[in-house]
Amino acid sequence: MRDSMGEGAIKKMPQRRLEAFSGNISSYSRVMNNPEHLKRAMEVNKVSMALGELRQEAEDDRKAAARQKKIGDEQREQRKQQALQLELDKKMQLQPSLLATVEKLATNESSVADINNKGLVDLLKYFFDPPTEGLSKMKRQQLMEVVEERLQIYRAHRFEA
Repeated sequence: MRDSMGEGAIKKMPQRRLEAFSGNISSYSRVMNNPEHLKRAMEVNKVSMALGELRQEAEDDRKAAARQKKIGDEQREQRKQQALQLELDKKMQLQPSLLATVEKLATNESSVADINNKGLVDLLKYFFDPPTEGLSKMKRQQLMEVVEERLQIYRAHRFEA
């Protein structure tokens, strides 16, 4: 205390220091009577500054990662919308031929056995609603059975022209 004024006081050094654990800033002034006090105060300030820089870098990294995630999410959503649009375009393109195929099946002009696997999958995927799940895992016999079931429902609800 006696070194804070009078002849013993060599230098007063006001500082603002960031506390490393709590993140609070505290103001204080410290009496620097000898080079060792000054050296310790400078070390404390350097440590505080280094911790502040580390926190800032971590915060910047977190913000950059959040921006990248947002961009990735937007791109993923855009790709998803494009895929849905392509699927809808394909459905609209195939509708006339699928309708002709189903009409031939409904009037017994053709048989389900005459249609190849891709044609059966297209019928189940693009013509009959709702689309059948698990088409990629179905064998030909299963595909034919499901098409027959859907065809029976179509025949029951179809209007004769």
